[in-house]
Amino acid sequence: MTDTQPGTPPQEVEQPQQSDILSQNQRTEQELLLRHPFYSAPELPTSPAIQAYLMCKDEFLYGASGFTLLGERGSGRKIALLVIRNLFQHEFPELATATWAPLPSELTTAAGTWRSLLAAVNHRFWGGASQDITSRLEKVIEERTAITGVYRFVLFVQNIETVDGATLEALAGLRDSLQVKGIQLFVVGSSEINAFRARTDGMTGPTKETIESLLGSGHVLRPLTSALDLVSVLHALDTLPYPDAGGVTWVQFFVPRAFAAGFRLSDQVATLKGAVDAYAANGRVTARFIFKTIKRMLGEASKVDQPGLTIGVDQWKRAMGLVLGDGITYLPAPTEE
Repeated sequence: MTDTQPGTPPQEVEQPQQSDILSQNQRTEQELLLRHPFYSAPELPTSPAIQAYLMCKDEFLYGASGFTLLGERGSGRKIALLVIRNLFQHEFPELATATWAPLPSELTTAAGTWRSLLAAVNHRFWGGASQDITSRLEKVIEERTAITGVYRFVLFVQNIETVDGATLEALAGLRDSLQVKGIQLFVVGSSEINAFRARTDGMTGPTKETIESLLGSGHVLRPLTSALDLVSVLHALDTLPYPDAGGVTWVQFFVPRAFAAGFRLSDQVATLKGAVDAYAANGRVTARFIFKTIKRMLGEASKVDQPGLTIGVDQWKRAMGLVLGDGITYLPAPTEE
C-alpha cells in the first residue's frame, strides 16, 4: 500500500488500496489459514499413535475391558487418543463410541461428573440423582448397541487420572451390569503418567483391583524423535488434503510454488532430525514442541515460497528458537517523513 504524504488533499487518498487489506480474496485466505487443520486440532496418525492403536485393538478384540495411554506432558497423548478413536471408527464403522473430555469444574460433584458423561453420549436430559443418571447412561448404551447390532461400546476418556475413584468404581459396576446383558464396555483412557501412577499407587485392596480391571493395560506412548517417526509426520503433512482450500495438501497450502516444483516436507527430515538432536542435548524433546516447530517453519517458509526451496538445520533451529521465545525480532519503529 502506498503511503500518503503530509499535505495530500483528502480527495487524492486511494481508499480502494486501503480496503484491499480486507479484500474478499485476502479475507478468504486469512480464514483458510485460521481454519487450517494443522493449526486447530491435528489428529496426525504418527507412528507412536498407530503403534498404540494396534496394541489397544488387540486388548479390545480379545476381551479386555480397558486400555490406558500414558505419557509425559507434551508427549502428544491427547492427540494420540483421538487418532486411536478415529482408527477405531474407520476400521469398525458399526461400533458405538463416545468421547468424554471432562472439565475440572464438572468433576467437583458426583452429579456434575455423571451429567458431563451423559452429555458426552449425547443424552439431553441430565437432571436427577447420580443413581438415576447412571441408569440412564446404561439405557443409552443398550439402545445404541442394539441399533448397530454390535454389542460393544467404546468410551474414550481424556485425562482419566482426574476422574475420582468412586466414579471409576461406578463405571466398573456399569461394565459388569452391561456384561450380564451381553454388552461389553471398553474404556480407553489417556493420562499424564506421573499423575496416573500417583493415583493407582495410592489404592489398595478390592478398590485397586476393580479400577485396574476397568483401566486395563497401561501403554507408555514412545517419544516422537526417531527419523522414521519424524518422516511419518512430515509425510502426513505432505499428503493430507485440506478440502476447504480446494483439496490442496496441508503443506501445499503454505508453499504452493515450491510444492509444484517438487518440494516435499518429508525430504527435509534429515535437517529436522539434526536440529532435534542438537536440541535434545540440552532438553527433553516433546511431540508438542516438534509440532509447534513444524508449524512455525511452515509459516516462515511461506514467506520465501519459490521453486528450489530447502530447509536447513539452522532454519529449523531458528524456528525452535522462535517457539521457545528466543531470537525474537522487533519491527523497526515507524519514521516520520
